[in-house]
Amino acid sequence: MSLGLQFLHGIKWTGASKVYQAVSNAAIFFILARLLNPSEIGIVGMAMVFVSFLNLLLNIGFESAIIQAKKLNNSILSKIWAVNALLGAILFIGGFFLSSVIADFYSNDEVGEIFAFLSIIFCISGLSIVHRGLLLKKLKFKSIAVVEIISITFSGIIAFYLALNGYHYWSIVIQQILLALFSSVGYIYQSKWMPSFNDFNRNWDVVFAYVKYSFNVLFFNLINFITQKIDVILIGKFFGDVQLGIYILAVNIVVMPFSQLAQIFSKTVFPLFSKYSNNKAALKESYLKISVILFIIVSPFAIVFAFINAPIINFLLGEKWVLAIPLIPIFCFQIFRNSIVSPVGTIFLVTNRPDIQWKNSLFLVFPFQLLGIFIGYHFLEKTAFGIALGFNLTATLSLFPGLIIGYRLLEIGFKDFYKHYNGAIYGALILLGFCSASMLFKESLYQYMIILFGACFYLYFVFFRNGFYLERIKNLFLKRF
Repeated sequence: MSLGLQFLHGIKWTGASKVYQAVSNAAIFFILARLLNPSEIGIVGMAMVFVSFLNLLLNIGFESAIIQAKKLNNSILSKIWAVNALLGAILFIGGFFLSSVIADFYSNDEVGEIFAFLSIIFCISGLSIVHRGLLLKKLKFKSIAVVEIISITFSGIIAFYLALNGYHYWSIVIQQILLALFSSVGYIYQSKWMPSFNDFNRNWDVVFAYVKYSFNVLFFNLINFITQKIDVILIGKFFGDVQLGIYILAVNIVVMPFSQLAQIFSKTVFPLFSKYSNNKAALKESYLKISVILFIIVSPFAIVFAFINAPIINFLLGEKWVLAIPLIPIFCFQIFRNSIVSPVGTIFLVTNRPDIQWKNSLFLVFPFQLLGIFIGYHFLEKTAFGIALGFNLTATLSLFPGLIIGYRLLEIGFKDFYKHYNGAIYGALILLGFCSASMLFKESLYQYMIILFGACFYLYFVFFRNGFYLERIKNLFLKRF
């Protein structure tokens, strides 16, 4: 099967799963936000940010190492599984001790209690990391999609029932635990693999061959997590649960759906590209063909939603969430920007240079993020809005070096970028012009009509003006790269 057809097969199932997750998560979050208040959402968010951080330690990057590895046997997999299972147990126990520290950090005992309960996730997830890695390596995208769709559906239904019956933020806590449980059971069942306990007491040295690659991936993931979540931590610390709840709502409406969409590409492309890592010319052309599709999908949504979000928020969530409205355009700009930059992470992994990735994040991106928070807090506005604005201004500046470094690894020049992106960028600018012009009218009907005209011009300019992207997409799915 050609790489193009493999990508089509993979993105079909990965896409179905991630789109379903994005829609389901948005629906569940909208329902819970309608039933709960910003304070309750903020309290859970304070605990979840630390759960997500420790969950990265659990993986250690072994999932990526399994995908990238040329040779694997049951003995090695069993040892990797044992390491993950042991780490899960350690983090689970450690969660109870850390809960009091986290409660003191936020000056909120409820946050510590929630974190202690959520620590069971580490123990559950540690049992299935190898199984998920194997499914990805074998390109079993359909199996992964089935697990993810079932897990998000049942955990969401239970969370909705609990929220309706007065469980407040505990409905979200239980949902997260059940989501981890259903997912782990599903991955284990679908992988058809079980660890061999006879291999645990011999030849552990072979596992360390995967440690260097895994630790580089881990370092990047940890640093990247901190750079992306430091705003959530500090807003919760200095501005309290209400401001954090508003901030989290805006992130879940705009950024989370984009993250799900970006994962469709990264989770599909990385296993495929790993099989062709020695052919730089093919990787270069394939990367450009695929990455531009993400921009074509995301950019019109980001532009349009930045202008029309206010009536949607007011209608669906009510006045208690009105403070989230000014944050939406900022995050729309963020996903617009990231639709170009995010796919670059795959280049570092495929070319076996995750070390460059984490060094760039540590020495460039992270300092710029701290600078953005400082600017937002001291010079803009001492609210979640000020932090979001400052954070995104400096993040924009810091991402370009990583983009350039990644492109150089595949020898992608400006001409290559312009060749593939020019029509999409021009179309996005035209759409932005129409949306901006719509704000000159007070009547909503006129605004929506002008935005609709802009969307039509975007579709024409991107897809039909010269047929470039239609031909590229056709070739992507029907021919070998």
